[in-house]
Amino acid sequence: KKGAQSKKQADEGIHTTGMSDEWRGRAGWKSHAKARRLGLGEALVLALLFLATNRPNTMVNGTDTPAGTTSCVSVEIGVSSDPPTSSECAMAGGSLDKRSGMCIRTGNEPQTFTYAGDNGDKTVLFKYGELVERATQYKLSIKDTAADHPVHLYFAIYKLALNVWTCVDPSRPTYGTTSGWSSGCTGEGDSKLIYKFVVAARAGVEVRVVFHNPDGVTARGASSAAEHKIWDYLTTRVSSLPPTFQIHRADWKDGGTYGQMHNKFLLVSHHRTPNDMLQVHPRTDTAPFSMTQINRYTHSTYVTSQNVDAYGSDSGSKNTDLHLKDYVQTGVLVRGNEGLYSQYVKYFQAIWNHTLPAGEVKGEEDADTVAPCTVETCTRGFRQKMRQLHEDPHHPINYDGGDVQAFFYPLPDQHRIWDPEHNAVAKYVDRMASATAGSMRYFKMNMYHWKNGAFLKGLLVALRNVPPDELHARIVYTKDSTDSTLQQVRDLPPQGGNLGVHFHDGGKQLTHPKKSGKIRPWNPGKNKKTHAKAYNLYYQRDEVEEWVTITGSTNGKDDAYNRKANSQIVFVERLRDDGKNPPIYAAHKVALYKAY
Repeated sequence: KKGAQSKKQADEGIHTTGMSDEWRGRAGWKSHAKARRLGLGEALVLALLFLATNRPNTMVNGTDTPAGTTSCVSVEIGVSSDPPTSSECAMAGGSLDKRSGMCIRTGNEPQTFTYAGDNGDKTVLFKYGELVERATQYKLSIKDTAADHPVHLYFAIYKLALNVWTCVDPSRPTYGTTSGWSSGCTGEGDSKLIYKFVVAARAGVEVRVVFHNPDGVTARGASSAAEHKIWDYLTTRVSSLPPTFQIHRADWKDGGTYGQMHNKFLLVSHHRTPNDMLQVHPRTDTAPFSMTQINRYTHSTYVTSQNVDAYGSDSGSKNTDLHLKDYVQTGVLVRGNEGLYSQYVKYFQAIWNHTLPAGEVKGEEDADTVAPCTVETCTRGFRQKMRQLHEDPHHPINYDGGDVQAFFYPLPDQHRIWDPEHNAVAKYVDRMASATAGSMRYFKMNMYHWKNGAFLKGLLVALRNVPPDELHARIVYTKDSTDSTLQQVRDLPPQGGNLGVHFHDGGKQLTHPKKSGKIRPWNPGKNKKTHAKAYNLYYQRDEVEEWVTITGSTNGKDDAYNRKANSQIVFVERLRDDGKNPPIYAAHKVALYKAY
């Protein structure tokens, strides 16, 4: 370990609870649903009872027989001498059973990570590093064996700071955090995030990273040279780059505004679970209860609102380890969904094919040169390619997996922003507006940048279609480059309704019915600014309730949809046995109120 640590130095909270104001009087539904499911508590009792009363190191798969009894099939499991910590287990989506020392995960639901500007816990950014670490560990465990196979990492990030360390050693108290200098993370595997990708590639993982950092890409003809902080580090400080490591950088025109590669997602084909992890699948109408020991996750898609932000001046010295911008951030990790993963890889490939190897970026592209952009090159070509992918009649780029969906931007028609077929927010706000008459609709928006334009107008028109006494809306946003958004919103709803809007940078607020139509001063107090790009919607259609969460990298403005490279992921959740808001919705609701 000492040798690995010196080599590393030479080279280089999860919040899932929420208020349940959307839940009202479902006792009948609750008892019906509960009778059909086997929960975590029952699964643990069954598993531990079997392990205690039968032979050690076995587990049980229960299957319903025609007679209604349960047959038990013993399966050998291994017990590790290095059991996981509770924090490590929680980060992997499980719950640590202290009696057995096993990490137990029930179901296969996506996992939400949030950061609310609190000191220490920076799990959204940390999770990038841990996923890379877990992919590396998995590859090393199968390398040069009969079970060896390719492992892939695809990372698309708008801003990539150099001096960001992720503390991934679960034996250290810093586990689950990040730091802006080397001594902030000193455990095994704790290193600069960008260097972790190099380590993964050296282990045999196929790594592709694409970033933008537009502030360092100079305009064509400018006297200053392009800034290459990441590339210079990789080529002067890192001893060697393996062929399995590739890195591109966007050089798109107007990269500071319209031409941004603005995504924030990490795709992981395979990554290791904590030791002694049990995957429990509760009994459903169509499948029996089962329990399996697992050592890996596959086809994981991690979508966030967070860049790899710099600490202070990104110098890597102790005195800059003062803050990561105290903004609310969110991220959602979906494991085991091959269809979603594959569409994100397809989208990543389109970005990759329209960016350059990082060392070849000399400045912004010039679309007015003698050799104009084509569908194969640069940002104008990228937009044309996206139109082709959207309009493919057999395999369109957007993913529809029912309760999990993904929308990729830019839109196929840059003049049609409020497009329910291709715009996730338009689709579900319109769906909410046409929900069952007489039922309450809840709308929440937690947004970094909200700007006047076609997107805002489309949203307001859709919300006005909801009867005012059936709409409960809470909106918080940090930035408005037009400074006119509140003026557009103040007439919504025209009479009655329950509306609250808070604008951080402007220190203003708008509320209905209190002082309706008046834009008043607002003191945020301890509320954090938000960098999230998330929506929560609740409504009923045909007596079926839906809790919808939309999140990703897409701000609430026109060019986020019709010019920039962005994505949004959608989750539609259903009724819970305990009557609480479903977990993804609940976590994003808590994040909103940290800012609101």
